[in-house]
Amino acid sequence: MSRAHGLTSPAPAPADGIVIGLDLDNTLVGYDELLCELAVSEGYLPPPAPPARSLGLGKRALRDALRAKGEEGEEQWRRLQALIYGTHMPRARLMPGVADFLARVKALRAAGAIFSLYIVSHKTRVANNYSDGADFHLAAMDFLRDQGVFDPGTGLHPAHVFFEPERAAKVARIAQLGCTHFVDDLEETFAEPAFPQGVTRILYDPAGDAAEQPGVTRLDSWTRIADALLGDLEKGLTPDFSALAGEPVTAAARIYGGRNSRVYRVRTAGGKTYAGKHYHLHQDDPRDRLGAEWRALSLLAAQPRLAPFVARPVDKDPARGLALYSFLPGVQASTTPATPAQAEADMDACLEFLDGLRTLSGQLQAEAAARIPPASEACFSLAALAANLRGRLEALLAVPKDACLGAELAAFLAEELVPFMEASLERAHGLLGDPEQELPQDKRTLSPSDFGLHNALRSETGLSFVDFEYFGWDDPAKTLCDFLLHPAMGLPEELRRRFSDGFLARFAGPGGDPGLPKRVTAVYPLYAIKWCFILLNEFLRGAEARRVFAANADCGDDARTRRQAQLDKARAMLNQARTPHAADSLR
Repeated sequence: MSRAHGLTSPAPAPADGIVIGLDLDNTLVGYDELLCELAVSEGYLPPPAPPARSLGLGKRALRDALRAKGEEGEEQWRRLQALIYGTHMPRARLMPGVADFLARVKALRAAGAIFSLYIVSHKTRVANNYSDGADFHLAAMDFLRDQGVFDPGTGLHPAHVFFEPERAAKVARIAQLGCTHFVDDLEETFAEPAFPQGVTRILYDPAGDAAEQPGVTRLDSWTRIADALLGDLEKGLTPDFSALAGEPVTAAARIYGGRNSRVYRVRTAGGKTYAGKHYHLHQDDPRDRLGAEWRALSLLAAQPRLAPFVARPVDKDPARGLALYSFLPGVQASTTPATPAQAEADMDACLEFLDGLRTLSGQLQAEAAARIPPASEACFSLAALAANLRGRLEALLAVPKDACLGAELAAFLAEELVPFMEASLERAHGLLGDPEQELPQDKRTLSPSDFGLHNALRSETGLSFVDFEYFGWDDPAKTLCDFLLHPAMGLPEELRRRFSDGFLARFAGPGGDPGLPKRVTAVYPLYAIKWCFILLNEFLRGAEARRVFAANADCGDDARTRRQAQLDKARAMLNQARTPHAADSLR
């Protein structure tokens, strides 16, 4: 019979909608550090050699170290488990990221999302022969209460916690609850023959040493688990910008949404219109996008020459990932047909904005300049750029040939892209000299990093620019190359010439950087190669921790079509690298 907080718990009727089940020990609650401390204090393992303060072993490694001692070690391992689940339970800790998961749960419930949450644990009340009499169930419930797991807003309370004496009973409880998702740290749970079909199975595998299992998604962090469990729920809800606007919001219509953020047209009761932005933090890319964009726009909006091009910051709430800006009218410039005169005006507006950034770069005091970080993926030396390229190449080379179009990818890399990359790096070395030599600060410029018509709005008054999440110091050579190469631009030759000539006149002219033209000539093919790698990221989609792509992955029509399209685009980009328009204009 299962028990929750010491009381017999009847099997509830299966719930409707999303029902999330969570294992407890080593999934929600971590014991690694505590196990190491007790193994030493109980005399089971020698203390760590100075200056180390802890053995630094994970649960599996510590267990294996004890079991290597034979029957005595097995008994010691069981004794340690009894200690951590009973008397020493208050010294345990929530796993990293669990508190953030619960905060996201609270935010969803406050916004009206409906879903169920349960904890289902394989845990006996006491451990025969290894216990000091502590009640494991009560110890766990007290721990969860002390950690705020039952706080108002989580939707979790003692009646939602189930302790089962056997794994088979745990699996039966998962079925009785009607779980649509279940998270566990043990492969054995999902291997149970009676584990219910149709349940999304997530294995918490922070060490990355779990065995492969069909139908099981392995995730290495609670941030990734939270994304998997709550991401779709969060997408369906509109954040409340009322506090940032200082008055009630009457409408918030989503006007843009990507992987990193969502943008809303926000209207208030007082008739004001703002742009509200919701930023998302990824475990695999923890850059502070809100902070970077807020600092950038605060700086630029204070400059008379640059203010007409950008939104003005209004207020922000970093804890919720929300920011409010003035609303910029217009349509996306890259997808809206333009007359020849408008197209030329677009190039001139881009040049005026970048020149304003160049001027501001030279006017900033040293202290203010030092507070601004490098732009995203800025490379201030040839060695840094080469390392970036080789890192991207390594990820793609790890895609198995038996993956969807994996053989075609491998052939393209080996026969076309890699030979051209090596030749281009050698050529750049000959042009620039020491690959470790960094570009001096006075030759760098402030840059949005991801700059172009794809991040521009065209209105009756001209262009304005959005997306400053990657803002910082950059090499002007990269700014020019990326503008000309960006796949979303698709500029005809006359506009490429107009922009490159205008850019070099401003950045390499009198008072500028005379070495810029040679640097552009050297790195243009390399940045084109980088764009090839970016286009081929489709082959890395859905990659989990410790692997780039699953061997024998399904290659349905959609997957094949997407990857073939990206291969074709990469080939086109490589051909563009072989005909460097920007470099031609310098000869």
